[in-house]
Amino acid sequence: MFKKLFGPKEIPAVGEPVPLDELRKIIFSYMPKDGEINQYLNFEDNKKFPQGFLAVWRFYAREKDSENFQYRNYAVTHTVNVDIDPDAKTVRLKAKHFMKTTRVPKDEPIYEPWYRQVRIGTLDEIHEKIATETKKKVYSYSSRKSFESLAQAISQNGWTALT
Repeated sequence: MFKKLFGPKEIPAVGEPVPLDELRKIIFSYMPKDGEINQYLNFEDNKKFPQGFLAVWRFYAREKDSENFQYRNYAVTHTVNVDIDPDAKTVRLKAKHFMKTTRVPKDEPIYEPWYRQVRIGTLDEIHEKIATETKKKVYSYSSRKSFESLAQAISQNGWTALT
């Protein structure tokens, strides 16, 4: 009757769960590094869930300051936390975003807007998104929407996805 507004969105599992190693390969395939795509992506260990991992993007971006009309340079850290719980057969996806004003080192690229550097999906999906984005004049970013294709892939392989 009522749509759930708060808390994680649950995408139920379909079929038999695949083994943990195969699931990790599927998730890694949705975070590809290819040339300009995800060139700042690094993977780190997850301390809470050892089977999971952290996907971390670190780069520099320029955005307009909200108080006055100047541009400021930021060191951007965007983290996607992938918590894999093999006992409950669930995968929880959480995004954190942190920006700190900084001086950019010489010869470092500065991106505007920042979210074009964070890409989640298969390589074909990412290339399609890039082709459609070049025609747009206004951009937006939603971490929940960026997880949609990954969450569908997780649920189709027998694991419950929480975004």
